[in-house]
Amino acid sequence: MEAKPLRILAVATYYRPYLSGLTVYLQRVAEHVAACGHQVVVLTSRFPQGLPEEEVHQGVRVVRVPFWLKVGKGVVMPGLYRRFWQEAKAADVVWLVLPQADAAPLAWLTKRAHKPLVVSYLCDVTLGKGWMNQAMEGLLALSHGRCLARADAVVALSEDYAASSLLLQQVRQRVTVIPPPVPSIAFSPDEVTALKKRWQLHSEAAVIGYVGRVSREKGLHILAQAMPEVWAAFPQARVICVGPGSEVPGEKNYRTAVQKLVRPFGKRWLFAGVLTEEELAAFYGLCTVLVLPSLNSTEAFGMVQVEAMSCGAPVVASDLPGVREPIAMTGMGLVVPPGDPPALAAALRQVLAGDVKVLPFQRATLSRFSPEVVTQDFLQIFTELSQRPLGMGGGRVVQ
Repeated sequence: MEAKPLRILAVATYYRPYLSGLTVYLQRVAEHVAACGHQVVVLTSRFPQGLPEEEVHQGVRVVRVPFWLKVGKGVVMPGLYRRFWQEAKAADVVWLVLPQADAAPLAWLTKRAHKPLVVSYLCDVTLGKGWMNQAMEGLLALSHGRCLARADAVVALSEDYAASSLLLQQVRQRVTVIPPPVPSIAFSPDEVTALKKRWQLHSEAAVIGYVGRVSREKGLHILAQAMPEVWAAFPQARVICVGPGSEVPGEKNYRTAVQKLVRPFGKRWLFAGVLTEEELAAFYGLCTVLVLPSLNSTEAFGMVQVEAMSCGAPVVASDLPGVREPIAMTGMGLVVPPGDPPALAAALRQVLAGDVKVLPFQRATLSRFSPEVVTQDFLQIFTELSQRPLGMGGGRVVQ
C-alpha cells in the first residue's frame, strides 16, 4: 500500500523572493519535499510588501501574513498566530525554521494542536553592542530555548556548530545533523564572457568574489581593510560583491558605512546586486577565490562556499564553528581568524599566488550536500513523527 502524502507546515519569518541563507535553505528543502508528492505550506511574512498574500510556487503553497512594522531584522505580524492555528490543524507535521522571534509561542500552539514539531535551528543570533541589541538577543535566545525544549526533533547544519551552540547543547539528545542542500552547479562559458564584458574585467584580473547580504556579521568591512595589502601584490585584482543590499532589514547604517569605506577603491570594488541563477553560476565560474569573512555565530555554515567549490573556486573563510566545515571536509581553501584583516589578506594572497589548488577528488566530496539526499533525511524525520507523534520533546533521536 502506497504511503499517504504528508501535510507539512513550515514557518519562517522570511521566504523567497527575499534572499538570505535561511530562505534559500527553506525553499530548496520545501520544493524537493513537494516534488516527492507531499503537501507543503510555507507560512511567512508579506515581505517585501506587494507580494501576493497566497500563491503556489514550484508545488509549495506560500501563505504571507501582512506585517505592521520592522523591528531590527524582524517584523511584527499580529495576524501570524491566528493564521498559524488555521494551518496547523490541517498539518501532519509543523516545521519551524529558526531564527525567528515568534518561535516560543508557535511551539506552544503546535503542542496545543497536538502536532509533532520539527525545528531547524540554523544559527545563534548576535546583534552587536548596545543595551537594545543585548536585550533583543536575550529575548530571542529565550524564545528559541523554549521552542527547542518543546521540539520532537531538532535539525542542525553540522556537528561542529551543534557542539558550539549553548542552546543546541541543551537539547543535544534530540539533535540530528543534516547538512544544507546545495545543488550541483554548471555554468555557461558564454555567461562568464558576458559578465566579464558587463563588469569590464581584464583577462589578467583576479576576481575576489563575495556572495551574501550586506550585513555586519558578514564582515565586509574586514575584507575592505584587508584589500590594500592584497592590492600591493596583485594590483589588478577586483572585488565583486553579489547579493541584496538596500533591502536588508536593520542594515541601512552598516551598508552606508561600508560604501564610505570602499569608495576610495573606485572600480576595484563593485557591488553587483542580485544575479539570476544562471548569472550566479557564471560568477562562481569566473571567481579566482570566494571569500566569507564572517564575524560571529550568526553565520553557521555558508552554503555559498559549497556552490563556489562545485564550480572549482577555492574559498577563504573565517575559522568559526560550522563556517569552517566545508573547507575542513574538502580541503578546498583556507580558514583565517575572524575579524583579522592582515590574516585575511595573507590568505587571499596565498590563493591568488596559486598555492591553493582545487582537485577533482575534492569536488567529489560535495555529493553529500545533494538536495535529494538532504530531502530524504528530512522525510525520514517527518514520516516517523507523523506516524508516532511524540510531543513535548520526548522523542528519540532520528539518525
